[in-house]
Amino acid sequence: LGLHEVGGELSNLRASDIMEPKIRYGSLSSSVRDSLEILNESKQDHLPILAYSSGAAVGDAEAPIKAEHAKVLDVTAIISAKQIIGQFYFDTIGAFPEEMTSEERFNLESEALKALKLPTVKNLMKTKQQRSEEKGPLGTMVLNTLVEDEISVAEAIRQMNKYNKGSVAVMEICRDVPILKGIVTEQDIVRRALAIGLDVHETPVVEIMSCSNLATVTTKETLLSCAFKMVDCNVRHLPVVSPKGTHVLAMISSKDVVAYFCEAWDK
Repeated sequence: LGLHEVGGELSNLRASDIMEPKIRYGSLSSSVRDSLEILNESKQDHLPILAYSSGAAVGDAEAPIKAEHAKVLDVTAIISAKQIIGQFYFDTIGAFPEEMTSEERFNLESEALKALKLPTVKNLMKTKQQRSEEKGPLGTMVLNTLVEDEISVAEAIRQMNKYNKGSVAVMEICRDVPILKGIVTEQDIVRRALAIGLDVHETPVVEIMSCSNLATVTTKETLLSCAFKMVDCNVRHLPVVSPKGTHVLAMISSKDVVAYFCEAWDK
């Protein structure tokens, strides 16, 4: 999303100008756990699945290849972190959520949490806080702005790049209390601004933000709850809200979920 650095003119850009030069990949025989670990190590949002590779063992996470070396016929599919998280969730609880009640799903999740020793959202926030503090001035739990600030999409892009975040929470002051009004993600920017030719310097973020049926989590929920909501609501970012649903305490991304799944395995 660093388009402001190259003038923001999509018609003059080629995919090769902004693509990641080296990629990690999986194979048709990669397991869900293998796929999650590759995504965690590479920090990619999507995993190409190659039938074979040029000069490297297929599925070897230690052997990244240059994008131009992967032939078109090599790539049989591209799967997202969210899809892999969903498959892990289904494998873990042993059933599909639509086939059970909320109570049954909660009981299965609780059993899985005890078996795998997965953290709660509160535990995740402690880890995110530590990592944010390690980054110094660039460390932040969540990017946010107020509706009345009327920041542009271009400014949101600059802040997301600066702090290496994939979303911005948009807040509105109600009776002196900041309330979550919406959320702007990379996908919102691409689909609702860039794809239809909006001027990112003139368009305020409130015009492209997601603001209806926002998926959120509380500190009492679990890592599996995050995984379920991401798949069920088709989102990659979950605001962690206070008990009354007002303050945004942190933002949990699909990359966070992937990382914490992998950390749980290592323990």
